[in-house]
Amino acid sequence: MIDTLDDGHFKPDVVFAKPGTLRVTITNPSVLPQDFEVPSLDVHSETIFAGKSTTVTFDVTAGVYTFDCHFQEHEGMTGQLIIS
Repeated sequence: MIDTLDDGHFKPDVVFAKPGTLRVTITNPSVLPQDFEVPSLDVHSETIFAGKSTTVTFDVTAGVYTFDCHFQEHEGMTGQLIIS
């Protein structure tokens, strides 16, 4: 599970996982709309409004992938998936 925060960060902002199918639930306790995307894997969640959550499921191979919030990426709202 990943939370979005009002200060433009994800918690946690580094996620370790094994190769295969990854299921990520993103919760938004923030008052701002958020989303979750892994651009290099063409993964994009729906917009997550205040107090809501969503789950995305996708396949990953070994590597390091950057994830972000489309709405706040310019403020540094990014993280890493480390798949090994």
